[in-house]
Amino acid sequence: MTKILCSGLLIDMDGVLVDSTAAIARVWTRWSARHNLDPAYVIHFAHGRMSPDSVRELLPDESLEVHREEALWMERAEIEDVADVVALPGAHELLSAVPASRRCVVTSSTHPLAEVRLRAACLWDLVTQIVTASDVQRGKPDPEPYQKGAALLGLSPTIAW
Repeated sequence: MTKILCSGLLIDMDGVLVDSTAAIARVWTRWSARHNLDPAYVIHFAHGRMSPDSVRELLPDESLEVHREEALWMERAEIEDVADVVALPGAHELLSAVPASRRCVVTSSTHPLAEVRLRAACLWDLVTQIVTASDVQRGKPDPEPYQKGAALLGLSPTIAW
């Protein structure tokens, strides 16, 4: 087993701890059909981003109200679609290996969606600190979510080479 020494762990959820790929693709495909958009493009475009940001950019001519309604539709649909959401291999072991006070999940999902997915993957009980889209103004790739995660752990983010 590889041993890594660190002061804390900031870890993404989808695609790192949880396999939600099929569920995400199903929901974005349904959303794409509602707006006559190419699902393959939309899925690729939205990957790893906060849904409201993707909706706003994919529907640039719509009003702020439509953007809000579509983002809510997306969140509800993603919360309802967890049939095959599972923990990725090693996720449970990784979280268990790091002290609870030294780990934080940092995700582009909202808090309700993150909780549903982590529960579906049987990982929720291992999550003690979490930063979600509900907690930030700017989502990834902006550093704000990671900075908030580091602050929750009482750490100052630094780059070490």
